[in-house]
Amino acid sequence: MKKSSILFPALALLIVFSSCKKIKEATQRDVIITPDAIEFTIPVITTTTEGTLTSVTESDFDLDELIKSAASEFGEDNIKKITIQSVKIELLNSNTTNKIGNFESLSLSINAPGATEATVAAVTAIPAEATTSLEIPITGNNELKTYLGASSFTYTVKGRARTVTTIPLQAKLTAKYTFKVGL
Repeated sequence: MKKSSILFPALALLIVFSSCKKIKEATQRDVIITPDAIEFTIPVITTTTEGTLTSVTESDFDLDELIKSAASEFGEDNIKKITIQSVKIELLNSNTTNKIGNFESLSLSINAPGATEATVAAVTAIPAEATTSLEIPITGNNELKTYLGASSFTYTVKGRARTVTTIPLQAKLTAKYTFKVGL
């Protein structure tokens, strides 16, 4: 009799705790967010050596507002993980001489105070044809919560030019993120 009186409460506690875990897992979900594009300028390219083309610092990235606009029941404190899903660079003033095809390769890295710079997207073989935009493949499953949760973060565009450019290129960067949120 004593065994059953101890066994019953233990079994009840086990059921309660496993149910709480299942509820918590059931309230997690992925939210796809595409913040406003970031505009920047790539200076005139005068050499075909590889290097940094430009850096863009973002300081008004409000995670709480982004989450609430996509999933009102969640906020910044509910973010478990942030990964980048896609990156697109579009040239706003391209022409037949100054275009995405001027570049052989491009990469995008992210950095934030107290974090190590991480390359999040890269392409090594850009076709020479005249194009105005390019989707840059993601280079891994980078966890970006540390970067995007900082007071500011910096995107750096690096690359190697195939040919020089004759004008500064006005560009915009559009990134799409997956936010895993939960209770």
